[in-house]
Amino acid sequence: MSVIPFPDPKQKGSWISGSAICQSCRHEWVAVRETGTIYLECPSCGCNKGVGKHPVGAAEGDASFVCNCGCDALTAYKRAGKFYLRCINCGVDHTMAVWEA
Repeated sequence: MSVIPFPDPKQKGSWISGSAICQSCRHEWVAVRETGTIYLECPSCGCNKGVGKHPVGAAEGDASFVCNCGCDALTAYKRAGKFYLRCINCGVDHTMAVWEA
């Protein structure tokens, strides 16, 4: 597990905290990270696949889309004039499930 010292509050840089989840082993924990950090080291399995559990979007009680693998984060991209959505954990294409439903 990585240990990151907290910076002097007088220095530039901002920090956020909140629930995190590993996209590999599904371990959940509370993480403190510098703003802009994308992946976190999982304290359980050691993979660098930890992400903020609810970095943006749905909160408790909101309806949300969850892939069959359990991941609730999608990546969106445009190719040849068409938008696509894929699960960032397993890569399954969910374009039709979201825009055609």
